[in-house]
Amino acid sequence: MNLFNNYKDLLDSSRKAKRLEYFLVSWCGLMFIAFVIFSLELQGFSEESLGVIALILLLLLIPINITTAIARCHDLGWSGWWYLLVFVPVANIILPIALLALPSKK
Repeated sequence: MNLFNNYKDLLDSSRKAKRLEYFLVSWCGLMFIAFVIFSLELQGFSEESLGVIALILLLLLIPINITTAIARCHDLGWSGWWYLLVFVPVANIILPIALLALPSKK
């Protein structure tokens, strides 16, 4: 799994993503942003600048998270359109858990 070798590959939603790749991209990406913000806060950055930095990092992470979740749906044999369930109030909690828990379709 060459996860971080090519940024363009992460933006390709026609691929398939295994559970580990989905976990690393979506959850660990958010933990990385939290670590960066916490580290900058310890160095004395103002709250306004931390908010701007967090917003920029999140905006960079959103397209990667969306395409990886769509690729994970493809790996399960689902249509990528199922990812639109994240906009439904209860399904936005269940869908990421299902994407992590369900095994790949062979």
